Amino acid sequence: YLLPFLDVPPPDGLSIFSASLLLLGNILTYIAVATLRARVSFHDFGETKRLHTAGIYRLVRNPITVGLVTIFSGFVLARPSVIMLIGLILFVLNAHYRIKMEEVYLEKTFGDDYLRYKNIVGKYVPKVGGHCIAKLNTTDKGDIKSQRVDTIQE
Repeated sequence: YLLPFLDVPPPDGLSIFSASLLLLGNILTYIAVATLRARVSFHDFGETKRLHTAGIYRLVRNPITVGLVTIFSGFVLARPSVIMLIGLILFVLNAHYRIKMEEVYLEKTFGDDYLRYKNIVGKYVPKVGGHCIAKLNTTDKGDIKSQRVDTIQE
């Protein structure tokens, strides 16, 4: 079943689940990209000028990556193979490494505001417990000192 070139269709339940993952991942990725595109401007070389913490970014710091991993997982379940599984693992490891590098930039650029945001909002999944949803707004680089972080207590 997991051999790369064996053409065995997955069971119906697995097909429905994989299609659901593909749909969910695409919706999540679209919302995250549309939110950034509408509210954040980038330098010519791709670095952001603003820390955006509203919308879907209140729940998860990296919704685009979560969406892409969800899509990739849907593909792995739609056409299960060892090669697809290895590809998913390599993609997740690469994305995690890229996010670690991105976090260094964000900490340098936005300082304490990013650190507060990082403590409140989960990297890949929403944090549960005392700080469920962060009420943060888009922060301009020039307005960093004047921003405040509030949370909704459960």
